[in-house]
Amino acid sequence: FVTFLERLGRALNMDEISQEVGVDLHTESLLLRAEQLARLENEKLVDKTAVVYQLQRKVRTLREQLQRKDLHLDLLRRKLSLQEDNTKTKFLLQGERDEANLRIKKLNKQIDRLHLQLSDAKDQIRDLNTQLTVAADYKITALERGRKVEDLQKRLIDSESLRTRCNRKVTLLKDQVRTTGQTVDQERHISEHSLHILRDELARVKDHLSEVSRREAQLQSFKGSVAKILGVILPMPDYELISRLQKLVDAHHEFTVVSRRYDDPVLRLTSRSPTLGSRYTRTPDKPRYDDSG
Repeated sequence: FVTFLERLGRALNMDEISQEVGVDLHTESLLLRAEQLARLENEKLVDKTAVVYQLQRKVRTLREQLQRKDLHLDLLRRKLSLQEDNTKTKFLLQGERDEANLRIKKLNKQIDRLHLQLSDAKDQIRDLNTQLTVAADYKITALERGRKVEDLQKRLIDSESLRTRCNRKVTLLKDQVRTTGQTVDQERHISEHSLHILRDELARVKDHLSEVSRREAQLQSFKGSVAKILGVILPMPDYELISRLQKLVDAHHEFTVVSRRYDDPVLRLTSRSPTLGSRYTRTPDKPRYDDSG
C-alpha cells in the first residue's frame, strides 16, 4: 500500500511533499493534489472549448463567404449565358419577323382572293336558293295536285260504291213497298175489326160506368138520409157512421122487444118466470149493415 502511495505521489509530482508531510497526511495531500489537478484540467478544457468554438465560427463565416462568392460567380455566368441567348434570340426573331412579314403579305393576297371567291360563292348560293324556292313551290303545287287527284279518285270510288248501295236499297225498298202494301191492307182490315170491337167494348163500359155512377148517387143519398136520421153532419168516416147506425138499430130492437112484452100477456108471464121465458122466447137475429152496395 505504501509503495502504491509512493508511486501515486510520483505520478502527481508529490514525492517531495509526501516526504515532508509524513505517512499520516500523505493520503490527504494526494486527494488535495488530485482535486487541484481536476480543477486545472476543467479550466483548460473550458479554455480549449472556447477557442474551438471561435475557430468554428471563423470557419463558418469563411464557408459562407466562399458560398456567396460561388453564388455570385454562378449568377454572373447565368447573366452572360442569358445575354448570349438574348442576342441569339434577337437574331432569330429578326429572321422570323422577316419571314413572318413575307408570309403576311402572301396571306393578304390569299385573303383578297378568298374574298373574291366568297363573294362569287354567295352569289351562287343566292341563285341556288332562288332556284330551290322555285323548285319547292313546284313541288308543293305538284303534291297538292297529286292529293287532289287522289281525293277525286277516292270520291269516284266512293260514289261508285254509293251508287251500287243506292241501287240495292232501291230494289229492297221496292220489295218492301210491295210487301208493306199487302201487309197494310191486312193490318187495315184487322184494325177496322179491332176498332169495331173496341167501340162495342167502350159502349158496354159506358153503360157500366153510368150504372156505377147511379148506384154511387143512390149510396150517397142513402148515406145522407142515414146521417139526417142520426142527426150528424157530413162528411164523416164510414166506420163511425156504421157504428152509430148499429147502436140505433140495437136500441130500436130492444125497444120493440120491451113493447111486445107489455102488449102480449103471454110474453109478460114469460118475462116474469125466467124458465118459461127461456122456453118460449127466441131472440131475433140482429140485422147487420152490409156496405157492399
